[in-house]
Amino acid sequence: MIEQNQIKIKVYLDHCLLFLPHKIKNLTEKEDKSLEILFNNSSKFEYYTSKKTEREIKKLEGVGRGYLLFWYEFIQKALEKNIIESMPTTFNSAMFNAIAFNESIVEEEDILFTNLKQIFTEDDAEHIFQAEKNNLDYFLTRDKKTILKPARKNREQLKKINLKIRFVSPGELVQELSLNL
Repeated sequence: MIEQNQIKIKVYLDHCLLFLPHKIKNLTEKEDKSLEILFNNSSKFEYYTSKKTEREIKKLEGVGRGYLLFWYEFIQKALEKNIIESMPTTFNSAMFNAIAFNESIVEEEDILFTNLKQIFTEDDAEHIFQAEKNNLDYFLTRDKKTILKPARKNREQLKKINLKIRFVSPGELVQELSLNL
């Protein structure tokens, strides 16, 4: 168990966990109970999300966009220090001595981001990149199709690229940390 003076577990909240309330209909009883357990043990955690989440919400069209922007703003103000300013997925060419061709600067993509895009969609890879670059412990998501399954299937490849963050669903996090109500 984590004592008050111990370092808290840093958890990245995937956008689908935070901002897709219409998916609550698909929430299983086990997932719901796991989220309640995480709530009851919240003093053990520091939760994070990133500006990437805000950019994804702003791309949405139609009803619900305002609702999601409102909640993102609420979370941002409530957890201001835990909103990760996006790190560039490409190296700033002037800073990293990239070669300039015909007065334009060539940007080189961060190798971690390149490797993550081989396993995950570009949007998911960017969320994972932000969490990893900020040294978070867990990537908490309900996204089985594009995050959890690919992470498990490509476990060895993720080890080879030295990825430290662990991908978990709410139930898996509760189980892994032996939490209870």
